[in-house]
Amino acid sequence: MRAIVIRYLLPAFATLKLRRITADEIDRWVIELSRRATIAPRTINGVLACLKTMLKTAVKRGLIRYSPAEHVERVASSPRERGILSIVEARAVLDPERVGELWEGDFRHYVLNLTAASTGCRLGELLGLERQYVHPEYLSIVQSWAGRTNTKKEPKWGSQRIVTVPSRTRDALRELMDRSPFLEPDAFVFYSARADRPIHATVVGQRLYRALARVGIDDEERRRRNLTFHSWRHWLNSRLRASVPDSLLRRITGHSTPFMTELYTHWDDVTDFEEVRIAQERLLSADA
Repeated sequence: MRAIVIRYLLPAFATLKLRRITADEIDRWVIELSRRATIAPRTINGVLACLKTMLKTAVKRGLIRYSPAEHVERVASSPRERGILSIVEARAVLDPERVGELWEGDFRHYVLNLTAASTGCRLGELLGLERQYVHPEYLSIVQSWAGRTNTKKEPKWGSQRIVTVPSRTRDALRELMDRSPFLEPDAFVFYSARADRPIHATVVGQRLYRALARVGIDDEERRRRNLTFHSWRHWLNSRLRASVPDSLLRRITGHSTPFMTELYTHWDDVTDFEEVRIAQERLLSADA
């Protein structure tokens, strides 16, 4: 570890006091290391692990209140950029007039993908969404569904939050809940045949891929472009950045960094989120 400290950590952080090291600083440092062709992802992750250990120790000793490296993610061993649909392709897949054709008449999968596209929520967060957390103007994201263990858990990185919804998504969610055979407040919005479980994640992917094929994106192209359900999250983030401040956008997506920007930004959930809703409406409008 001494070699890692001397070679990588001191050049980046030696002049900073511990409390001045932020998650944003660490993110930029990791990105800079990953751009160096001479450093393998495995080495970068080892360096990051060393820094995390040091900062955790600093927390234990009372030198800092929290570790800014806690939510900084490891570098992928084989990084591959996530693909997103064009606006034309997204609107084709989410055409309400083609639910029967594209989604085989299953309204649940259409609404699930519509909600993902217009809110940027993770799949687990949507599968874990219960009726009691759907409000007229927003969703309360308080839990996620862990498909491997069939249990509820906290959202990733503890990112509980409020997510606004445009009117089209709101109406679709309301219609889906009206169709549901399960009416209890804790019933899953995206229900399955069992009251205690939502739709299976594998089925979600299969239905999306078949819908993509019906709008002209076959399996070969989908794999080449790396299009998955998670691409909706990338899609919304990319589209909204043109009109929504980054710090407010992170409140919607639940991203954890830049940490200090988020910590020192304070928004009014009622008035400031209106600009997010306007941008969401515009994305789903055929006239935009």
